[in-house]
Amino acid sequence: VAFEISTNPGAPFGELGQIASGGELARLALALKATLAGRAEGAQPLMIFDEVQTGVGATGSFWAFQTLGVEPDILAFGKKTQVCGILAGRKIEEVNGHVFETSSRINSTWGGNLVDMVRFDRILEIIEADDLVAHTAETGAYLKEQLLGLAERFPFTNVRGKGTFCAFTVPPLTITKSEIDEGMSVLADAAKEVIG
Repeated sequence: VAFEISTNPGAPFGELGQIASGGELARLALALKATLAGRAEGAQPLMIFDEVQTGVGATGSFWAFQTLGVEPDILAFGKKTQVCGILAGRKIEEVNGHVFETSSRINSTWGGNLVDMVRFDRILEIIEADDLVAHTAETGAYLKEQLLGLAERFPFTNVRGKGTFCAFTVPPLTITKSEIDEGMSVLADAAKEVIG
């Protein structure tokens, strides 16, 4: 069995040995173990997406999964939504005693409150009225194009991402503190110019 994985939205799929961090590898190993155990028992495991960072337009679509051609069984969200929660599809009904069936299984962490929900409703209205998801897709494509151009001139690699949710890799073994300081200075100057 061959496994390929994408560790970031928009990053190309690669072989398991190309995983960048031990944390990603550990999470992947646990997920694969659970998935394979479930399949061996004839069960189809739930596909769960964590969209706390990537949801609400950052990737140029409202949810990052919409760019991947798959649909999760459960989607976790938070931060930009002003409330934390999960969306669950019908597959959750296959789990006896799931959190939507048995009371008190999800408590205040997921509970939200009326003020936060009203605030997010207004945020959604603004996102839609100003077409901010499409704007993020357009500006994100431009950002990625510019980062790819910089990568041709400077020593960083692996430009990746969708929308404005972009990243790149700097040479971790050879970078010096003075180079980091110089980079932080440039970022600070740019932030002052753009944000004020």
